[in-house]
Amino acid sequence: MLSSLRSPRVSDLFGVYERYLSSGSASLQIKILRFCCKQTGATVSLLPDFAQPYRLLESELIEDDFFGRPNRFLQSWSDLLKSYHKRFERWYRAHKQAGFKALVPKKREDRGQSRALDEELKEQIVVLRKEHPQLTVKSLIAELYRRDILTPGTHPSECFEHLSLPA
Repeated sequence: MLSSLRSPRVSDLFGVYERYLSSGSASLQIKILRFCCKQTGATVSLLPDFAQPYRLLESELIEDDFFGRPNRFLQSWSDLLKSYHKRFERWYRAHKQAGFKALVPKKREDRGQSRALDEELKEQIVVLRKEHPQLTVKSLIAELYRRDILTPGTHPSECFEHLSLPA
C-alpha cells in the first residue's frame, strides 16, 4: 500500500564526485551525489546544507563575511571572498535589470566543438612561460593575445595547465 503512494522515480544516480570544503581552520573532503533527469537529461548535484554550489568555503564563513560578523579565518580567505562579493553584485544587478531570467545560465555557443589546444599552441605557451617566468598567469594570457598566439574565441582557461608550469 505504501509503495503505491510514492511518486515515480524521475532521476537516476549519475555519479559521485569528491569535493574539498574549507571551514577556515580545516579542510573537509565530502562526497557529492549527482543525479540525471530521465526526461530531460539534465544533471543536478545534491549538496549538504553547509555547502554552496561552486564555493570552496563553508556557508557559515561566507555568511560571516557577507554580514560583517567577526571570524578569525576571514582574513586568510579575503581574496576569494572578494570574488564572491563581486559575483553576487553582478547577479543582483542582472536580476534588478531583467528579473530571474537574467540568472539562468546560457547555453555555451561552442557546445559540441572541441576546445582542446593543438600541440603547436601548447608549445608556444610553454616557450612564453619559460621566457617570462616572473609574469602572472593573467599577464601571460594578455601577452598571448598581444602576440596573436591566442585568438578571440580561444578561452584562456584552456591554457592554465600550460601557463602554470614552472619555468
